[in-house]
Amino acid sequence: MFFYTDRIYILKSLFKRKSGLIPFKYLEYAVLFCMIILVLLNRSQLTFVNFLQDSAELYDARAEMNVKGIYLVCWMRSCFLPLIMVSALRNKNYRKYFLVLFAFLLIFMLDKQKLTAVFPLVVTGLYYVANTTNKFFSTYFHSIIIIFIAVVSLAIVTYVINTGTTLSTNPVLFALAALFVMRTQCIEGMETVRYFSFFIKDDNPFTYYSHVNLINAVTHSYPYKESI
Repeated sequence: MFFYTDRIYILKSLFKRKSGLIPFKYLEYAVLFCMIILVLLNRSQLTFVNFLQDSAELYDARAEMNVKGIYLVCWMRSCFLPLIMVSALRNKNYRKYFLVLFAFLLIFMLDKQKLTAVFPLVVTGLYYVANTTNKFFSTYFHSIIIIFIAVVSLAIVTYVINTGTTLSTNPVLFALAALFVMRTQCIEGMETVRYFSFFIKDDNPFTYYSHVNLINAVTHSYPYKESI
């Protein structure tokens, strides 16, 4: 979606296929096939949790999950489903759009990630904004996003300080903070320090992508007895 809004002319090369190239519908068939496989492999773990009402239940469910094909789940959530969603919106194929929404719901029931729940709403909103203000939005897109995140973050912090409210006692405020503050600022900074401390300061061996099951199945080079 970043690429779509930054380079509007992608429409000519991606969604309006020329003759001789692979039709876009083949990607849709492949995504449908992968979704069916994911659901069949993980049907016992398809559970819905309302994270706005009970974040603790969400984290408990996430800790207990053991999803098969988790990397494919990530690709579906972050790449293929948004791509098909934008295609459906462009072609005004709302039946396909709602099918993609249902696919996002299934992915959320598997990975229990807040990001998955809001992703289709964000993609839809960005699509309409980009189409109504193409030149302005494509020029100032990144600045708008940064300013929006900064304003929301400051508003949450100001509200917490002035009212004495804690995030743990306000589930809606906690959800907003998790989406706009923790996801965009806190986690990246915390993980950078944690990785630096673990691999550089403590001199632990690098994994060289062997933590990915598919790669480790070929290289057998994962240097740790348990997953880190």
